[in-house]
Amino acid sequence: MKCVYCSKKAGLFKRICSDCRRLADVFKNLPPSFGFRELLDQLFETGISNEKIDRFLQADVEGRGSIQDHMTARMTNEV
Repeated sequence: MKCVYCSKKAGLFKRICSDCRRLADVFKNLPPSFGFRELLDQLFETGISNEKIDRFLQADVEGRGSIQDHMTARMTNEV
C-alpha cells in the first residue's frame, strides 16, 4: 500500500510509512497551544527530509483539511 500522507511505499498492510508515522507522533505529542514554529522545529529534529515534511503538512487524509490549513486558520483566528 501507499502512505496516505506522502504516497510512498508504506508496506503490505500499512497505511502510513515509518517516516510519516514518526511525524504524526511528533504532531500528536505537542501541547494544545503549540505554535507553528515549535511544530516545524520538532519536525526538523526528526531528521526526515524537508520534502517529506512538506507533504505530511499538506496531506488531507481525513477530508477535513491539511495540518497546514488548520494551523493557518488557527493563527488567523488568534490575530
